[in-house]
Amino acid sequence: MTLLGKWSRRGFTLIELLVVIAIIAILIGLLLPAVQKVREAAARMQCSNNLKQLALAMHNYHDTTGALPPTRNADGNGVTWAVLILPYIEQSNIYQQFEATGLRFRNAPVTARESSVKTFFCPSRRTPPQIVPATEDRDGATPPPAATRQSGSAGDYAVCVGDRHNASGLGGMDASNGAFFRGDLNRRINLLSITDGTSNTLFIGEKHIRRGNELRDRSLSPVGGDGSIYNPDGIRSYTRLAGGASWALARTQDDPSNEKFGSLHTGVVQFALGDGSVRSLSITISNATLTALATRDGGEVVPGNF
Repeated sequence: MTLLGKWSRRGFTLIELLVVIAIIAILIGLLLPAVQKVREAAARMQCSNNLKQLALAMHNYHDTTGALPPTRNADGNGVTWAVLILPYIEQSNIYQQFEATGLRFRNAPVTARESSVKTFFCPSRRTPPQIVPATEDRDGATPPPAATRQSGSAGDYAVCVGDRHNASGLGGMDASNGAFFRGDLNRRINLLSITDGTSNTLFIGEKHIRRGNELRDRSLSPVGGDGSIYNPDGIRSYTRLAGGASWALARTQDDPSNEKFGSLHTGVVQFALGDGSVRSLSITISNATLTALATRDGGEVVPGNF
């Protein structure tokens, strides 16, 4: 035997290569779901942290002004709660741009209106920037003149205004029984008015957006609900109802209602309660429990394991 023959090695056969490739493919197939679960767990944790920051900002606003922020400070050309709490989530630079023009959305510079603050977005749904185009700007039943339409940043969270509409369908002080008034301009609630207890009252949650309606306002039609979180005209863009006869948590992305809470987390929707805690509510939560949590002064008994 020659020296070359003694030390020569044979290569892999085609069958052996195919077996190795198959094993690697199986391992990747087993690994991917685990990676996805880790990513979703991280995104859910970040979403929970966002909600906690927003709830604490509400409390700091209350400590400064004596009441929770209104859902909006004016109709037609004002701003929403999301603008009013900006100084309390370390975004004073954006707030000051709105403040310089009288806290008016349409008068504010584009740099303010289109500022997509990371805290307003659930990473399971999307990441900033997310800009609602000027073509989706609404003012009442018809769009405003083209010259006055303005673009603005979207957001994934909404304040809870209770469990029912008033006769007009828009909500008002005779209807809003949550921690925030839905339609009233500049009307605010003191924590002492939340007689059900802050630990039993929803403050802020993830808003449902029907699949295909992202970055659409059209708040007076059956679609939309995703207008700018800073624009007070599209009330369904920054408030949500819960409980009652019609406002169960959205169970799928295709739920047609643009007024419910909902999320892209599997089986749950996350909320910040009035005491600053964050809870994940099952999408199958009983209507009675959800109603009790959505209202501020109903006197209901909320189960301890909700």
